[in-house]
Amino acid sequence: MRCWQTLVQTRTLLENKIDKVINDLTLLHTDHRKLADKTRMLEDTLNDLAPKTSQMDTSLRELVDRVTALEHRAEDVEGRTRRNSIHVVGLLEGAEGADAVSYVEKWVCELVTYIFLLS
Repeated sequence: MRCWQTLVQTRTLLENKIDKVINDLTLLHTDHRKLADKTRMLEDTLNDLAPKTSQMDTSLRELVDRVTALEHRAEDVEGRTRRNSIHVVGLLEGAEGADAVSYVEKWVCELVTYIFLLS
């Protein structure tokens, strides 16, 4: 009888331990499934981002090229502006004030009058 009780107790103990292992495996399986779902979701997100990143790289390269071209054009315009500037010896820079055309008209008239008076 005592042997029978020991066997029953051992069986109960083993069943409890097996139940605990089964519960742990169930939890692990659930966690694994959640991780697999998250991994799939992340892979899908990465797959969606790859073409967008490629498009952004292409757009960035195009914009850099455009900015470079515009910088060259701006430098060219600045150079042309400097070359097209008129420098009159004897006139102070900025003396014309806000209305350069009127100032030059007046100055030319005064210069012509002065030249005629000298001759």
